[in-house]
Amino acid sequence: MDRALFQERLQKRTLLSDGPLGRILGASRGTESSASGLPEMLGIEDADRLKALHLESLKAGADLILTNTFATNRTTLAPLGAADRLPSMVEASMQAVRDACLAHPASGADPALIGFVLGPLAASVLPHGTLPFGLALDSYREVVGLALKERPDIFVLEAMRDLQMVKTALMAIRELAPDTPVAVQMAFEPLGRTSVGTSPAAFLAVSRSLGADLVGASGQMNPVEMMPIVKMLGRLTDIPLIFQPHAIKSGAARSGKIRPNEFSSQMKALLEHPMGVIGCSGSPGPHYPAHLHRLLRRHRPAYPERRPRLLLASESRDVEISTSRGLAMIKGWRSGHARPGALTSRSWDVSIQAAEIQAPARRGEEAKFLRETIPLLQSATGRPLLIQTDSPKGMEAALEVTLGRPLLWGAWLSKTSLERVVPLAKRYGAAVVAVTMSEKLPPRTIEDRVTCGDELIEELISRGLSQEDIVIDPVVTEVTSKATDALIPLGAAAQLKERWGQPVLIRLGRLTRGQEVGRAGIEAAFLAMAAAAGADLFVGDFDFPPLRQAALAASYLSGRDPGGRRYRANVPEQTGPPPRRESGPPPERRYGDSRPREPRRDDSRYRPPRRDDARPPASRRDDSQSRPPRRDDSRSRPPRRDDSRSRPPRRDDSRPSAPRRRESGPPPDRRRPSGKPRQGRPPSGSKRPKPGRRD
Repeated sequence: MDRALFQERLQKRTLLSDGPLGRILGASRGTESSASGLPEMLGIEDADRLKALHLESLKAGADLILTNTFATNRTTLAPLGAADRLPSMVEASMQAVRDACLAHPASGADPALIGFVLGPLAASVLPHGTLPFGLALDSYREVVGLALKERPDIFVLEAMRDLQMVKTALMAIRELAPDTPVAVQMAFEPLGRTSVGTSPAAFLAVSRSLGADLVGASGQMNPVEMMPIVKMLGRLTDIPLIFQPHAIKSGAARSGKIRPNEFSSQMKALLEHPMGVIGCSGSPGPHYPAHLHRLLRRHRPAYPERRPRLLLASESRDVEISTSRGLAMIKGWRSGHARPGALTSRSWDVSIQAAEIQAPARRGEEAKFLRETIPLLQSATGRPLLIQTDSPKGMEAALEVTLGRPLLWGAWLSKTSLERVVPLAKRYGAAVVAVTMSEKLPPRTIEDRVTCGDELIEELISRGLSQEDIVIDPVVTEVTSKATDALIPLGAAAQLKERWGQPVLIRLGRLTRGQEVGRAGIEAAFLAMAAAAGADLFVGDFDFPPLRQAALAASYLSGRDPGGRRYRANVPEQTGPPPRRESGPPPERRYGDSRPREPRRDDSRYRPPRRDDARPPASRRDDSQSRPPRRDDSRSRPPRRDDSRSRPPRRDDSRPSAPRRRESGPPPDRRRPSGKPRQGRPPSGSKRPKPGRRD
């Protein structure tokens, strides 16, 4: 089925999905099972039984019949010795669904749809597991190619564990079947994240960028436990949702099944959100879809309109770039900085949304450097990435190992640049920074730079890139003798923003390149001017608190931070009196300092009276009469020990350890001449003359 026709089908009513996997595993009575122990082998070993299970789903009112192909991939079947039977398993599963649909034609105008199920691989993809990205992509590409021969209506991804697995499956589908609808579901846990920490917002950003038509969740959670994830995705999404909770009771033991009528009443709360498809994961029997069919009989869904916005994400963080959001701060990290393994989340302020990584200038080492550095940098910071490299191999290596959705820098009005960046961005679902220059030379005037930006955006859209995935870089240059040249990129950014509505990226470091002093003041002032011109993203050294506070203040004053919540949460406020200066002499004034001296503060009134706690004041208590006489213990006191012999000789550390060498010559005469009095003292027996008397 075409994607446009599928969207028209969703506008009519919410679809009901159902599959045979729960009954094959014996979840209800334990009577249906495969002879080999693999549920996916039932289509080969007992095709009539699999057809009967699909007929039960159709009679219960299911609109979307799911195939029995959850584990049909080479990485899962190879350890079990069944990899060679993969083509026959796919063909038998699809044939059983088609036979059931022919045996039970639809009563209405819309026939039942066939959904080909793709489950997770047996091993996780790097960096979470040991499976290389290319091998995972080949595994999904093989299954999708076999399924397309049987012409399914939609691909359904179930219980995905991490974003790398979602990315490889969607890339394989969009490469081989660009017009086939795709529904993606992740296996979230009750705390609202997956087992590796993936957030619903990051999952939405990656799935939406790779062309998913529905997003949602499935797994070992009942409708009540899945409700927080439904609310979060319902608030963020602008595409329909798909949710298939499990009919399992809550609690520590998690044993027992929820009754069909109770399960249906719990699913009613999910329909308050834009649901495109609902169902019961691992349905124990046909009674569950039957109750859901009665629930959906009078329900008419309302889906939000798809709005243009730029979403960036790592595995645990997401950043939305729009006029209703604050200014995005991107901190630069280059190959010459500290090793990424030594970085920690404490070295990154919470207000910094993303990180930039630049490959080294040495040719041939970009791919190796980015492949080793990006996982370390993301594990230490947890931020989305802005990737800058001129090497095609380095660019593809960086996109393979990046978790989430990155921003790719380096598309300008050049055939070589466009052919290098655009195909990789479309394949991996990355956003692109469009640099307004031709052959690495920015135009000299505002009009020429705006014309270059118009041609570049039109060229990117004509090559198949979505307009919402384009970010404009008006090329800020360093301040020269003519400082007004810095106004050229601001004028071009304002006009392009008004004409196209694209996000604008400003690099603050280029403005002050080559300056040794006063960089922070110039960058902070230019940041405020760029924010007034419509800039959305800033790349700079935001470790410097004044520059970071300038960005937060500009976001607040431009109306992007309603109520100043983000500003107050990240900028500390000083309360109380000013700090007291330490006692002592005033600070030394340098020669030529014309500033007046600070008057010394008389804080005697603020000092508490000094009190000797050992003796209370006499005004409070006079106990001199009641004191006992002082004990004379001189007789009982032991004699003082003379330890001068055992005491080590005293050493003056300021002098060298070796004794001083005496000058040559006779030893000095230290005796005082006889008959001469000591200097400054009258001789013994004489009287000191009285003052004012002269003998």
